[in-house]
Amino acid sequence: MKLVRLSVFCALAALTTLPQVAHADLLFSTYTGESVTSNNANQVLGTEFLVGASNLLVTDLGVYDANLDGLVFSHQVGIWRVSDQALVGSATVPSGTAGTLTEKWRFTTASFTLSANTTYRIGALESTPADGNPFSGTFSLSGGVASVTSGSVFSGSGFVFPSNSNGVARVFANAIVTVAGGGSAPEPGTLALLALGGACAFARRRRCIAR
Repeated sequence: MKLVRLSVFCALAALTTLPQVAHADLLFSTYTGESVTSNNANQVLGTEFLVGASNLLVTDLGVYDANLDGLVFSHQVGIWRVSDQALVGSATVPSGTAGTLTEKWRFTTASFTLSANTTYRIGALESTPADGNPFSGTFSLSGGVASVTSGSVFSGSGFVFPSNSNGVARVFANAIVTVAGGGSAPEPGTLALLALGGACAFARRRRCIAR
């Protein structure tokens, strides 16, 4: 019985240090009650959001493909930090169906980090005729996002910081993010504890046999 208790204790001591498995997630997802409209040309349309307590790793940027039939034009997508209006990362989603489709979004790869507890604006450059954008309705947020500002943001002209805002809830750009600090494999320290747990059980077993 003591051998079982010791083995369980050693195993639990090691398992409590296992890191959480990283999980990729859509910044915005699962739309309901949406409608689709066209909008202005050569204008960034987007959404403001606040990152939660952990950094977010951005792996993909995308735009809305309302009818799942591909994009009429390629679209530049970017994320700007609100405090200094700096563009922290961008990518261009190609026209047609070349972009990877997830839910109703066409994505292309990107690689940069969003800081915890920081407000950003994500937006995509529209073209005429626009590919369409969802507005009015509700959507879910990634677990890494603390909140989203109601309404939408937009630029005056061109691919620049969307400094304007209004109360019309429209979302045109999206991202795939992962909460920083996750991992699918144990760290070296965890492996050492697992090995120690096994050694504890083995040593205890040897002592029992010797008796």
